Amino acid sequence: MPPEAGVLHQIDGELAFELSVDGDLLIGRDATSDLVLDDSGVSRAHSCVRVAGRNFDEILRVDDSLQLTTYQKVATPADWQQGEDVVILPTVTDEEARELFPDGFTTHRPYLRTTAQPRNLIWPRPTKVGSRAGAHEEDATAVEGSWALTMKTPMDEREVTLDATEDGGSFSGMHSGQQGSSEISDGTIDGDAVPWQVTIDAPMGEMVLSFSGSLDGDSISGDVQFGSFGSGTFAGKRA
Repeated sequence: MPPEAGVLHQIDGELAFELSVDGDLLIGRDATSDLVLDDSGVSRAHSCVRVAGRNFDEILRVDDSLQLTTYQKVATPADWQQGEDVVILPTVTDEEARELFPDGFTTHRPYLRTTAQPRNLIWPRPTKVGSRAGAHEEDATAVEGSWALTMKTPMDEREVTLDATEDGGSFSGMHSGQQGSSEISDGTIDGDAVPWQVTIDAPMGEMVLSFSGSLDGDSISGDVQFGSFGSGTFAGKRA
């Protein structure tokens, strides 16, 4: 299975050759290749013979251009660098261009219009390799951020806030509620499964809450064990 979509991967030798064959790209076995992946797998490749070495500035320049032109109706001219003007696609009408680029644009020819590089961009999260082509749903495995949760305990319902920071296949952060704030421990990410624990101060002493959550975009839900005092459920939304 190819690596995660939307990430530039450097791959040498036989694996690069096999991936290139699957993606209908022509890469020799003696080449070193940097592969750009999208939802369907291998999308583009930068290749060179091993003895020649790479031009990393060019690889990064092209990667910047691919991110920009994937999500904006623009193209980048030859030798374009980050921050320079871009070309509005010919398929965009002047009326649509005025809405998309409120800072204005310059018409050089009927088919050639340039505008400042869009700045207010938040790149969409990449969908997983092999997902439905054209889908742009938020990655279901992204726990990063702030969450507003409602816990159903054996006694009542309680509102808590979860502030999570991802680090590879794990996450940490703070759990805040009626008993104060506690650090998240043992937070892991396994697909859409996100278990974690917090230790809170309870009337009978410290209590470990063990959560077993399941992510679905901006929603999370699951079960929680309240130490030796029973179990309950929780559900919430990204804040």
